[in-house]
Amino acid sequence: MSLVRVRPGEPTLTGTRNKELAESRRRSGLTTPLIAGFESGPGSQPHIIFRNLTVLPYIVYILKSETTSQYYIGHTDNMDRRLSQHNNPDYHGTRHTKRNRGPWSCVYTEKYNSRSEAMKREKEIKAKKSRKYIEFLINN
Repeated sequence: MSLVRVRPGEPTLTGTRNKELAESRRRSGLTTPLIAGFESGPGSQPHIIFRNLTVLPYIVYILKSETTSQYYIGHTDNMDRRLSQHNNPDYHGTRHTKRNRGPWSCVYTEKYNSRSEAMKREKEIKAKKSRKYIEFLINN
């Protein structure tokens, strides 16, 4: 069996397991477009496979420190995981939110279909360099 990565840490198996995953996602209300491709293993003929992939939105988010009232702008494909990383003192992938005291809470989000769109929007918000603009987004 081969693996398809839907997002880091969440493998999807091809073959019989796909039907179970598709049914589980359908019951959960997630969309699962069917993707066809070719695959061959050692000593076998190429065969058509079908993969169920969940379309994941990318999220641009604004966090606010509950102690210092500072804002942080970022993007992710999993808001719950990312917020817990910002608030976890043992996680070292977030320099800004470690240097500036938290706890951090999410005060604003926007969803995009691609990472490039989310990165572009994050850059637009950061380029404004304006607390007033950030508060305008949050309040409207």
